[in-house]
Amino acid sequence: GSAIQREGRKIMNAMIRRQDARAIAILDASIAANASQTVTGVNWSSVVTGGSSQSNASAWPAEDFAKIQLLADTQELGVEIDTWLVNPAQLAQLRLVYGSDYADVIASYGITIAASNRIAAGTAYAIESGQVGEMRYEKQLSTETWREPETQRTWVQTDARFVQVVTNPFGVVKVTGLAG
Repeated sequence: GSAIQREGRKIMNAMIRRQDARAIAILDASIAANASQTVTGVNWSSVVTGGSSQSNASAWPAEDFAKIQLLADTQELGVEIDTWLVNPAQLAQLRLVYGSDYADVIASYGITIAASNRIAAGTAYAIESGQVGEMRYEKQLSTETWREPETQRTWVQTDARFVQVVTNPFGVVKVTGLAG
């Protein structure tokens, strides 16, 4: 039982990773067609959090949170950036920089942070959740099994097909340079 459950989880995780990677590729294609949607951020790794050489406010990650919402506001399309998708290294750096104030800082900007290994280190996608595009099923999740009696094996094949599209290219901003 547990081996079957473990293999099932591995299949589902692999499918999710492929879908996430495809979603990032689709975002990147949309962003490439809209140069205004790429912004160079500050290097989150170079923040000095205390002492006589403490970084000023414009060198902290919150600078990027404010800068990206400012971009959305100046475009006057009603976009409210509420989610940042980052590489796990940037999430760790955010937590390190802000320490016990991390949750309060994130809440004060009205954003949530999600990490994925599918996002390149030093890069983030700032989005208006649920407003960037759509994902539809072309084929729902299905599993097919068949038996090979001569080798006493049972084969399992699972698949699903999705269509993803960006419908609001101004609902996402790619932020680069977060790791130098």
